[in-house]
Amino acid sequence: MPRVLRFAPLFLLLSACGGGGGGAGGGQPASAASEPAPANTSRLATAGSQRSIAAACPFSQNIGAARGDGLRIAAVNWLQTVALDPAGGDTRLMAGKSVRVRVDILSNNGAPLPSGHDLLVRDSSGACQRISLSGPAQTPTAIDRDSLQTAYTADIPAALVQPGLQLSIVLDDDNGRSASEADQTYRVLAADVAPATSELVRIIPVRYQGFDGYVNSPKELAALLVRMHPLSSVSTRFESVFSPPSLLGVSGNATFETMKAVLNDVDNRCHDLNGSQASASTAPKCLAVFPDNLVFRPAGDPRGKVVGLAYVGGISMLTESVDSVDVMTVTSPYDSQDWLQFRAVTVAHEMGHLLDLQHAACGGADGTDPRLYADGRLDGGAGYDSLRGFYFSSQRMGSDGKPLFSDLMSYCDKEWSSDRGYLAAMSYRTPVPGSTKAAPTSTTSARWLKVSRTASGWDVRKVDFAPATVAASDLGLGVLSNRGREHLPLVSAVIADAAAAGQGGPYYVNLGDRQVVAMQLLKAGALVQDLSAAALKGP
Repeated sequence: MPRVLRFAPLFLLLSACGGGGGGAGGGQPASAASEPAPANTSRLATAGSQRSIAAACPFSQNIGAARGDGLRIAAVNWLQTVALDPAGGDTRLMAGKSVRVRVDILSNNGAPLPSGHDLLVRDSSGACQRISLSGPAQTPTAIDRDSLQTAYTADIPAALVQPGLQLSIVLDDDNGRSASEADQTYRVLAADVAPATSELVRIIPVRYQGFDGYVNSPKELAALLVRMHPLSSVSTRFESVFSPPSLLGVSGNATFETMKAVLNDVDNRCHDLNGSQASASTAPKCLAVFPDNLVFRPAGDPRGKVVGLAYVGGISMLTESVDSVDVMTVTSPYDSQDWLQFRAVTVAHEMGHLLDLQHAACGGADGTDPRLYADGRLDGGAGYDSLRGFYFSSQRMGSDGKPLFSDLMSYCDKEWSSDRGYLAAMSYRTPVPGSTKAAPTSTTSARWLKVSRTASGWDVRKVDFAPATVAASDLGLGVLSNRGREHLPLVSAVIADAAAAGQGGPYYVNLGDRQVVAMQLLKAGALVQDLSAAALKGP
């Protein structure tokens, strides 16, 4: 996108216990009435005053006289960046990333929490790890969506969050309760867990008029990307200082068109650094940071700044330099000030574009993504920042009467990932089996060309793939090959905020197995420029 800063910083925060990833569900009791018994096994086998429940992590409960206190597990949510409903049809967790489990245990009269209140998690060896639920001694009578103060929580460490994750949540004490009451005091859950995903982000300092871009806290920035995106881990690597050809001769405030040209230069550099790669989704990403003496102005707005830019579903992003990540003086997500620095959030926003997300419709952003909420907010959900231990509900309103939090991909204040954005990015990075949404992959029959406009004409170069999201263009490639003469349409990389007519490339075409001897760039069938076929030589 172009991320535009006008007058004062836009900001960030989040989302979700209710809508789209919260609500009241979260798994049902595995009772005899609701789940069939495994072959040759009784699901509920009552023996005297105790019954055993067969599950991936089996457990027993004491059965006794009816209590009439209404003790029940009312809701369960996964907290992994966002709040997710375990019963949601598209809910997935990211492997290798810890999960805080929120369990809302209610009663009619503030009954004491049973002495046994545990989470049983099956590990990769088949053994079940016992994790105690933490929370108030007296059970609440209603759910408080604003905080975790009245909820019960247990943390599943990253090592246990793996495909095939299964767990049991059980409440029990020596006195027991009636069987029908006990049915309301446990859950048997299975989580859909995506394979672990690690990203390498190459940090490329941009040099301009003797000053270099910088990231003062690369480890903290990498950790932020894990906090806000469906990624198991992020590592960073500083590359050598880069002087983009597009900045030669530029002085004073640079234009948005110059910024797009610089991003293209960075993208070429990124392809060179990465070497052979299979696709944009799995290739290392490049973050180019420009120095503080360089300002990019949006067209027609002499006071605004464009502070970030990236190709949707690509590998390259360009942002302001980052001096810090967290604002440690902020002690609550509900404070008026954000707990994250704006420049760091900009990087997270641009990373969202590289994870194939477009904009959320809040704050005037263009190029909106229909998979996100229509208002660009978090739809009543909740978010969880694992590093700061902050849980926050998007049902909170600001002093202006509007929701306090907005989608990370929006232009509104206090941005955080929405549950829809989190799951969409996860599906791009680790596609659901059978999904067709993934970046074009390099194969033996794929020979991609990248065609870019430069100050001296048009540049053509081989690349391994095109971005995952591309748009139609009015440009084409006339080729002479062993197949004869053909016209091949060029597709354009997408910058989320640029109008369709103003995308300006770069452009891509797959030559396949054609043995090309001559090429021409065409616009609406008319010759624009003869292109050298020399770029096609080599492996």
